[in-house]
Amino acid sequence: HTRCSRDWSSDVCSSDLMLDCENKTAKEISAQIRGLYPWTHCFYQHNSHFFVPNPYKLEIIEPQKDLNVNPGEVLDSSASKRELTIVCKDNSLIKMQGVYVYGFLKPLTKLYMKLRCRSQKHVCN
Repeated sequence: HTRCSRDWSSDVCSSDLMLDCENKTAKEISAQIRGLYPWTHCFYQHNSHFFVPNPYKLEIIEPQKDLNVNPGEVLDSSASKRELTIVCKDNSLIKMQGVYVYGFLKPLTKLYMKLRCRSQKHVCN
């Protein structure tokens, strides 16, 4: 794949920073997050905003049966814990605690999650 501009090292491309839960397992996502930290962060895109996971607060949950949520979607969220549980490629789950919204909304992460990431029907709006 195409390498990035001079802003990144020759081994890391901006596409490597985006978490692709649709095409990767929870173990692969966890390794990606931990592998790039502390040099840079990975991002999970939600609507037009990006969540930054805490590499020290990740939990991999084994593949689940009969999930009514597609890979890449949020299965559950908790604004008070700043927690997202996302379905991955093989129906495994990655639970990320201590996430925050990247950019100027960082101080408003809990409010953003409360308003935009409701667990109703296990779908993030």
